[in-house]
Amino acid sequence: MAKRLRVGVVFPVGEVDPHLGVDHGSGLVQRQVFESLYRRSDGRAVPDLFARELRVVEGGYEARLREGVCFSDGSPLTAELVCESLRRCPALSSEVECSHEGSTLRLSGELGLAELRDVLSSPVSAIMKAGADGALGTGPFAVVAREGEVLSLGCNPHHAGFKPSIEGVDVIPFHDHLNLAHAIASGDIDFTTMLAPGELPKGSFVRTSYLQTPSTALLWVNVERVLDARVRRAIAHGLDRARLLRLSYPGIAGLNAASVVPRSLGQVPDQLRFDPDEARQLLDEAGGSSPRVLRMCTIWGARPYLPDPVACAEDIAAQLEPLGIEVKVERAAGPLEWKHALAAGDFELALGGWYADEPSQAFFLSAVYGSESVPRVGVDAVMGSNFARFCDPKVDGLLARLRSTGEDVLDELGSHLRREAPVVALHHGAMTAALGSRIRGREFDELSFPVFSCFTLSDL
Repeated sequence: MAKRLRVGVVFPVGEVDPHLGVDHGSGLVQRQVFESLYRRSDGRAVPDLFARELRVVEGGYEARLREGVCFSDGSPLTAELVCESLRRCPALSSEVECSHEGSTLRLSGELGLAELRDVLSSPVSAIMKAGADGALGTGPFAVVAREGEVLSLGCNPHHAGFKPSIEGVDVIPFHDHLNLAHAIASGDIDFTTMLAPGELPKGSFVRTSYLQTPSTALLWVNVERVLDARVRRAIAHGLDRARLLRLSYPGIAGLNAASVVPRSLGQVPDQLRFDPDEARQLLDEAGGSSPRVLRMCTIWGARPYLPDPVACAEDIAAQLEPLGIEVKVERAAGPLEWKHALAAGDFELALGGWYADEPSQAFFLSAVYGSESVPRVGVDAVMGSNFARFCDPKVDGLLARLRSTGEDVLDELGSHLRREAPVVALHHGAMTAALGSRIRGREFDELSFPVFSCFTLSDL
């Protein structure tokens, strides 16, 4: 059998473009194809496509690109192409200005150096070049074929770094968690991160690796539809988050959430304790100021932060019912329907989560609360998940200060967000990697994503 890694996903991989991808499967592939100016190593950002660290110059920062780096079509990486790529990146286009001279890149803007390094190490700011058949990268793999719904990666012969021991990767969709579980158990695929522990067949000899992730399951309350902050706080106080955690991750400790931000990034406690009496009092005070029949747009499939979205949604509905709030659960059929529903804003509640693109507290908070992270119809963006559609000038100002200077604004920010309550953190997330018998070696990055170039397979 050829040494090709067979990876199972639920839905077909969409756009393989670091600036446009919207689903977990696309993100999985993009991390194998594209590289960023920085990479993460031992908890810090270190130069990757840069030859050395950014240095402070008048009006900004500059650094020279590494020599000998090529895209998968053999064309060289140039400072001009890097600038073009950064300008089309939603995570950077409003934050950073880019210019170049020769192979030297100059960056300026409001971000401090530490935050700039963090965002430049993120997959969403990875460097790409437009090719005839799609985006090209400088990473160890390149897209070589799409046969039906199967996406195939081959080794990039022009990659300047580590050469994979495997010949390529085939990403195979199964459209159903049951079919995916059967495929990994029967040996039809080698690897998946799309299944919850309880979805693996009983008696299966599939190995699993459990990885905590920088992610949080979130319940967004659409502030354009639920106008009264008292009602939003009542929803938060009416939820027993410990019960939801037991439902999602029975017997697993360390994932309870009292903050939108995961522990590894530095928490901002929300102090929204479970208190049904407080919830009823707030609802009484609010009277009829907000609807009591709420549509909940629910993510289509399992995620590291939400292994069983339907069960979680139904339990949220059951917990809010005694408060006189009726929740109608509407599950998205797939990633595109989810994206379109969130952009349209035609819901009162949204159930999903956020997985950090870079290990930065400031950018996690900006992704969830920043005005620039509200999805809009007709606007492509991967930076952010402000599905509460929460636009607050004070919060935007505090987040800008946090990103640019690292100023300690967390107490003021946390106090304001507690009053407004646009988002409820349900619990933090974990990833279960299911490994077939052919896998001999594997490696995961600091955000718990697999690094396929470091996987090894047996000859069987």
